[in-house]
Amino acid sequence: MPSYHPIFSGLWNDEDLAGLTFECKGFFCYLCTNDHMRPSGIYRVSDAQLVAETELPLPSVQAHLEALQTRRRILRDSAWLFVRGYLKRQPKQERLLIGARNDVDNCSSVLILESFALKYPMYSRWSTDRLLTINRPINDMPSPILTPAPRIYNPSPAPTGPSPDGPPTTPDAVASENGHDPEQIRAQIVAEAKAIKLKYAVSQAREQTP
Repeated sequence: MPSYHPIFSGLWNDEDLAGLTFECKGFFCYLCTNDHMRPSGIYRVSDAQLVAETELPLPSVQAHLEALQTRRRILRDSAWLFVRGYLKRQPKQERLLIGARNDVDNCSSVLILESFALKYPMYSRWSTDRLLTINRPINDMPSPILTPAPRIYNPSPAPTGPSPDGPPTTPDAVASENGHDPEQIRAQIVAEAKAIKLKYAVSQAREQTP
């Protein structure tokens, strides 16, 4: 079924994409508008699928993915792909947010779930809940690149920029940019996860009590 995916015309002269070939920019447009795209910007697509759908050779597909990831336009983890900033530029309608929440619930990439939480602090609880269902203790969860931010509602003005996301930053810089202390974020995420796990354990114990 056809769907609508807005693309800003300024993408073609976006400073953050300066130096990329026309083909690479066109490839990025495809990642934002193909049939796999979901409201959250998170979806699964293999390199082989991208080769078949774009009719580009595999080395070109892989080179474009690497170039876009270097500029933090996307995040790639195995077959999972996260187009960073896509959700930010969609109308926040109830049905769209429900779809975005479902996307997070179905994602099994820890790296992308963490990145989504940092990109969208107001929806970070979605990632926190999903991370608890993945078979990895919250205290043992490494933070190689990103750490989830707390659930904070801080609506921003409607975007006017040309394309998703902004310049490369470190994880702590991303958190600071959202007005949060990185160490406080980490502590709050762990505390929230422990509270949820404790509540679940208590409910299970009550159910087993005759």
